[in-house]
Amino acid sequence: MLLDKLIVDIKQLYPAVTLQKSNVYGYDSDNKIIFYKRGSNELLTVISILHELGHHVVHTSNHNYEVSTPTEMQCKIIEIEVMAWVYGRSMLNQFQLNTPEIDRYYTTVQAKFINSYIKALQNKKCVKSIYLSYDN
Repeated sequence: MLLDKLIVDIKQLYPAVTLQKSNVYGYDSDNKIIFYKRGSNELLTVISILHELGHHVVHTSNHNYEVSTPTEMQCKIIEIEVMAWVYGRSMLNQFQLNTPEIDRYYTTVQAKFINSYIKALQNKKCVKSIYLSYDN
């Protein structure tokens, strides 16, 4: 199974990162924990873990998080989310998951989430408070 192999590979390549089953997807940068849902859609779980691993890469880089206004903060959140999606996608090759099917699905999920972040900003909602579920 893709998910089981990915978890083993992450533990080998990123030993500082812990993967933990949860009822939500997320990344705890202080404790380096990736939270993931193990549901009926294995491919969504795999893609979400890669996205959260992308957050790990972003948070351990020398990225500047300083902002001075709420609008800058919203833009910075979107920037970080986009960077996490980009890093996650780049890991498809690293984990030998770069097939046309997975790439297409990754693109679909990535576009849906990034679009929702932008819409939230346009509606002046806090991007961090968005809870999204994607079951396709």
